[in-house]
Amino acid sequence: MSSVITESVLDTAADADATMRTQMRVLLELAGLTVSEDDFEGMTKSFITARENASLVFSVAAARYEVPAMNFRAKL
Repeated sequence: MSSVITESVLDTAADADATMRTQMRVLLELAGLTVSEDDFEGMTKSFITARENASLVFSVAAARYEVPAMNFRAKL
């Protein structure tokens, strides 16, 4: 049973990865940008890391409703 669940999770992750890659290619094309395959792979890895890190910020219950950046409020 657990191997079926594991395969399902891997399939879902692979689908999400393929969707993300397609979306990135479309956005680059719409912007009129041509990148090498090496650059595209680097961008993909950076994007995945950034998304994972953003998810970690909101996984902490105490920080869930906080603004994850400094705010400047000028007062006189």
